[in-house]
Amino acid sequence: MKFKRQFLLERGIQPIHLVPLADVLFVLLIFLILSPAFTVREGIPIALPRTLTSDVIKEEHNVIMITGEDVVYFNDQPVRLEELRQRLGESGHKKQPLMIKADQRTSIGRLVKIWNLCRQLGVERIKIATN
Repeated sequence: MKFKRQFLLERGIQPIHLVPLADVLFVLLIFLILSPAFTVREGIPIALPRTLTSDVIKEEHNVIMITGEDVVYFNDQPVRLEELRQRLGESGHKKQPLMIKADQRTSIGRLVKIWNLCRQLGVERIKIATN
């Protein structure tokens, strides 16, 4: 078998083959369309209760989350009620609005206890998140 020993570079504009280019673009398009379906949301799973009336909050706020097992989180960190009292007692947290995100399976007693704690500490604006 004989191989070509000299290679000649061709000058000028070479035609772009459209079929391989279209295949690559099609695969990229499918990847971009399907990629959000495979993303995993990390965080604390909370099923918010539904309501007929609601407002959208656009300002920065602190968040207290209560899971269905009555575990309390303050700004994505698990806390006990004593720690929550201490953190909310800081002067900076009293001025900011507070959002309570409670799972629909949360006991009403735990929700009322946290609401009263916030009121005792002087938090001015408290809101409950719903869907």
